[in-house]
Amino acid sequence: MCMLKCDYLSQKTTKIVYEDLRMVHLTLPYVPEYLAFREVKFLVELISTMKKQKPNIFPQAILVDGNGMLHPRDFGIACHLGVVTDIPTVGVAKKLFHVDGIEHNSQHADQIRNELKVSGDSFPLQGSSGKIWGKALRSTQESVNPIYVSIGHKIGLETAADIKSREYLRQHYAEQLKSCSCRIKTNVSSQNAE
Repeated sequence: MCMLKCDYLSQKTTKIVYEDLRMVHLTLPYVPEYLAFREVKFLVELISTMKKQKPNIFPQAILVDGNGMLHPRDFGIACHLGVVTDIPTVGVAKKLFHVDGIEHNSQHADQIRNELKVSGDSFPLQGSSGKIWGKALRSTQESVNPIYVSIGHKIGLETAADIKSREYLRQHYAEQLKSCSCRIKTNVSSQNAE
């Protein structure tokens, strides 16, 4: 089972103008680095439903809970979803994928501590090859761990980080992750009780 959530925030009012939350039954096993193959079709269904129910709104960009180009194959779930829908996407991950010499080691921990002082601070994730894979971003003042922003599709890294660093998006994302986690636990608990 998996819980999927699609929110559409108005850029003008920063209010949710569309929300869809659903549980789906996953038939494919979880395989690290291949999340897109088991989940993208359900995300596409959410977007298609939104287009049908609210034809007057259309996302300018989609923030995906997962990686974009910050991925061992340069192509995470955010890239996959963007290509399939032809909508600009941004990968927003809670954990750091180890690629091209980028690791969550003591040097990375020091960089987080020294460079991510306040909400909105970020630093580039540069690999051994010199390639910039994404950015580490402090999403809220209360957050201890950064989120990892990367290019998904049809969007540059600076724009992706700028979108994600806007205050209302940082707050909304943090709140939605907590909300979804609580709903999933409640849903799974009630299903296990049956």
